[in-house]
Amino acid sequence: MSVGQPAEEIFLHKKAMDGGADGPHTQAVGEGSQVTYELMASPVDGKPCACKVQVMGVKSSLPPDNESRAQKEVLIRKLLENGMQVGIHQDKGVGKASMEDRMICRPGITVDALGATCKKVVCSLFGVFDGHSGASCSEFVSNHLDRYLFDSFRHQKRDGVAGDMAMRSALQAAFRTTEHNFFQYANKLDAGPAMAWSTAGSTACTCTLFGPDEEGRLRLATANAGDSRAVLGRKDGRAIRLSEDHTPEVPTERKRIEQAGSSIVNCSGIWRIVLPSRKGTGVAGLSVSRGFGDLEYKQGAAVVSAVPDVFLRTIDLRVDTFVIIASDGVWGPISDTEAVRIVSVALREGGEDPAKAAAQSLLEKAHLLDGHDDKTVIVIWFGDVPDEPPKVTVAPGPVTYMRPVSVKPVANDMFEEKRPKPDLGQQMSELDNLFASYARDIG
Repeated sequence: MSVGQPAEEIFLHKKAMDGGADGPHTQAVGEGSQVTYELMASPVDGKPCACKVQVMGVKSSLPPDNESRAQKEVLIRKLLENGMQVGIHQDKGVGKASMEDRMICRPGITVDALGATCKKVVCSLFGVFDGHSGASCSEFVSNHLDRYLFDSFRHQKRDGVAGDMAMRSALQAAFRTTEHNFFQYANKLDAGPAMAWSTAGSTACTCTLFGPDEEGRLRLATANAGDSRAVLGRKDGRAIRLSEDHTPEVPTERKRIEQAGSSIVNCSGIWRIVLPSRKGTGVAGLSVSRGFGDLEYKQGAAVVSAVPDVFLRTIDLRVDTFVIIASDGVWGPISDTEAVRIVSVALREGGEDPAKAAAQSLLEKAHLLDGHDDKTVIVIWFGDVPDEPPKVTVAPGPVTYMRPVSVKPVANDMFEEKRPKPDLGQQMSELDNLFASYARDIG
């Protein structure tokens, strides 16, 4: 229904816009905009009220191919500052004493310079940290990693350094500083707390959206250490994995572990690292090969590494719709493709906060399949609504019937009875004797 069709006035609140108060339709609406909407069941103050309001042609708010670079850069800055919707949902594993997952959400931070050529870049940092053996490590990382990253931006050398290289080196430096300071802090604690901190550890998967870069692009840097994961959801429903899991059975990780003198074993379907000092003890080791903390695995040859893999790519707002970051409690029971499908459905359904609804829907599905592990989901939505999947109709094909075939017995038939045929008269005589004996016994 178009807003120009009815003669009566219809009340519109920004929270009733599809995508919420900060969504793409709210940003695009203005005087004279043509919209579609539904009427609420109950009027407000006697006036009819609209809901699920969508601005017609909202896709035109994305930069067309012929738009100037300056206009594209303005759009990227607005998106990073306050244009994205972020949904977060967490749940503790069944039977666990406490939640060990942590997360970070720092949108819209302006950096004066990124390398030699990127000036006044806007950065948005998101991350999931899956803790184990307590939450002390994941808590420390979530509270400090962002500060160390932005400190690295300010202090790094910029001469002759491109934006991507500056981002990569800053992320690596931030991970290194976080690891160092975690152990420095733990070393100052008394014996009891120090022991607890020394055995704690955490994965880390962060996504840093930044731009415009020197070419006017929106860029995404994914830094990962461990088995938390980031996946990009595209408008057509495709899933693109943004990070690589670090588990002991991965060939490159296994090679590094074994070169350091340790081994890996399969314990109930999960590959784990066994230190030389633990061989033959039956003590299960770590199921991740990279991450923060875990002091015992960092001593000597440093079997477990906190060095992240960093991957960079350009975000194309015409085809890239959202990013999912989640802990392995989600990725264990849910595939990348299924996760993108679940989130896409929730975003198409709209509502007041589609991104939050999408994160909740994904987590609840994973929790239903396997509720034992802690779970954290972050959905970063760029604003465009994913496409409906194509409806595939399969025409019924012809039915083929098999012609009956008689099978002739052969001399060496495996099913042929090889024993001699029983003597029925003898069998009946034996049965009569049995019944007679039973009758005598019961009197």
